[in-house]
Amino acid sequence: MAYPRIYLAIDNCFACKRWTRPKEWCELIAQLGIGYVEASADTELDPLFMGPEYLVSWVEEVQRAQAATGVRVANLYSGHGTYTTLGLTHTDPRVRRRMLDHWFKPMVAAAAQLGAGLIFFAHAFVHTALQNAVLYREAIDVLEQGLIEVNQYAVAIGCENISIKQMYSPHQYPEGVKKFI
Repeated sequence: MAYPRIYLAIDNCFACKRWTRPKEWCELIAQLGIGYVEASADTELDPLFMGPEYLVSWVEEVQRAQAATGVRVANLYSGHGTYTTLGLTHTDPRVRRRMLDHWFKPMVAAAAQLGAGLIFFAHAFVHTALQNAVLYREAIDVLEQGLIEVNQYAVAIGCENISIKQMYSPHQYPEGVKKFI
């Protein structure tokens, strides 16, 4: 019987606003004897805040830090910034488009360049949708279309692992779905 290989990893949220350069947090993680990290957008890599040129440089810095320390970024993680918006279920399609084009696609591209996955949570439902089964179903459809686009983009550029972080509140699907439909 073959057993799965299990790897110890750490989320680098501890480095937020303290050790923001990939070299810094990779060195700290290596000193702990941990070889894998989930890199949070909170550690100065959020594409909406930082912009595309910075994200390109950030990926290059991570690649150098990985080579120097042996620490590997296993996943990129959406961080707390995406919790502050409805994101992919925003009531305005322009905001959804911005999230897709200026947050998701750059993060997927960065993950692909690092050979990493992307774990995210970037959607929630407004109260009116939670109180009306028809509106709720429409919001789920909007979300699913956004997720399909993210997935198709990821497949097209070679990012193999995309995951939605499970949340624990009814307004943050998929938790509590059966309660509202």
